[in-house]
Amino acid sequence: MASSDEAEAIIAGAARTSNAGLAANDAAAHPQGRRQGTKGAYQEGLDELAQETKRVTLLDREEQQLKGRKHVSRVLFVFGIGDERKTQLSVEQEFVAFRDKQEGGSEITGLLLFVGQAAVSFLEGPTELLFKAVELFHGLSLEVQATPAMPAPPADMAIKTPTRTESEAPVQTPRPALISALRILYFTELHGVRTSVGWCSFISTAKQSGTQGSLEDGCQEQVFMLYRKFLVLCMKVRSSTANAPPDSLTPDALQGHYRRQADFLPVPDEVLLLLGKQGAEFFFTFAEFQKVFMKPFQLVLNSELLWPMAPALSY
Repeated sequence: MASSDEAEAIIAGAARTSNAGLAANDAAAHPQGRRQGTKGAYQEGLDELAQETKRVTLLDREEQQLKGRKHVSRVLFVFGIGDERKTQLSVEQEFVAFRDKQEGGSEITGLLLFVGQAAVSFLEGPTELLFKAVELFHGLSLEVQATPAMPAPPADMAIKTPTRTESEAPVQTPRPALISALRILYFTELHGVRTSVGWCSFISTAKQSGTQGSLEDGCQEQVFMLYRKFLVLCMKVRSSTANAPPDSLTPDALQGHYRRQADFLPVPDEVLLLLGKQGAEFFFTFAEFQKVFMKPFQLVLNSELLWPMAPALSY
């Protein structure tokens, strides 16, 4: 007979053999479970950056907000002008005539504010029309020369008088420059809300206090403060004319509404500070604004200038 120790060893060996057989049978009966465990461990090791996922961009959000809605652009600029009603009236008439000639010119709204020897123009409307309006004001800052007289032809030469076509530019009357060079302060696009109602000019009666400010510590704050004042002022006028019929919102009527909101008008010191010598190095001239925003441009990425081209990213 075997001893008790030998019997225990035989029983333990038989148990290990039985457990191994059960594990083998279980694996054979459920092979999918083992593969799923391996797949799960593999998925945990994947790089999240290598997954192709739709990422939401700022442009996508902008498109969702503006899709199916009319939007406007805004431009804010200043210029110097003589403190006399005759010159101011000439500038007003030039802009009104331009606005009437443009197709959809009534979509240009805003305010032309005269403050002493300076003026601020805040305009809202389609981008292309605003570009044309800025170009018009730039033309008012240039002197118009007299058209040179053509020499008379010989008496024996037959002359055929040309007829003027609609495409020919009209002859401009000689005049001096009405305003100084423009200084573009602010330009922004894709706004779903129009703040101004119609267009008019307004003469501020506020006087300059003589306080000298500085732009070196934050010209952007001064510009945005002026821009915000125009937004608040125009919204106040819009609220006061909410129940008025559109036909009654003439320039003269709007001037009365702006007069009642005189507390929200910019003061001359704010405007003259931006128009002074300090602002020359901070703000766009018309030529610079035209080059950046109005003229066609070609965008070339730095990566396109490299050769050979960088390989595509792979994970």
